[in-house]
Amino acid sequence: MKKLLLSAIFLLSSSLFASNYPADYCAQVARFQSDAHVLFGTVSSGCMTTKYLIGYKNGGIFGSKDSIDAVITLHCTNFGNYSIQDTQVYRIEREWNGTGLLSIPIDFRYSSCRNGLAVTSVEIAFAVKGQWDSRYGQNYKFDLQNRDDNVRQYKSSNYSYHDSVSSDIWDFVVDLMRE
Repeated sequence: MKKLLLSAIFLLSSSLFASNYPADYCAQVARFQSDAHVLFGTVSSGCMTTKYLIGYKNGGIFGSKDSIDAVITLHCTNFGNYSIQDTQVYRIEREWNGTGLLSIPIDFRYSSCRNGLAVTSVEIAFAVKGQWDSRYGQNYKFDLQNRDDNVRQYKSSNYSYHDSVSSDIWDFVVDLMRE
């Protein structure tokens, strides 16, 4: 009986580690860039689709508003000859710690940037009732290909097996908003 129990435990434990996935496969990684008072980043892991977050710090001209519209232009490519742009509008609202305005996790899976196309860069402008914050028409630009220059990265110690952003990642984002 003991041999049977030991062999069952051995078989079970070996099958768990035989998947060849690293131990931190489901640990979420946040990568954020800032441009003036705008924060943009991704949250991803092996167990979830990539989520995008937009932050607008209190120091911006719309920092005192309760909500603003973020006009996002995605530049997508298949790293060949085919590229497209897709523009979407998202409402971002006041973050409850008082650091500014923050979006919910955005999933670009349902945009025109899908089916093998990678988001290579993002441009963001903000609007409230006909007024714009678009860096004088130049927009806030984030290059997702060369992210090592000014990227802030955080790896969660909590493993998340669901498709939502974990609480320690949110704490990291709020700390970035405070800077």
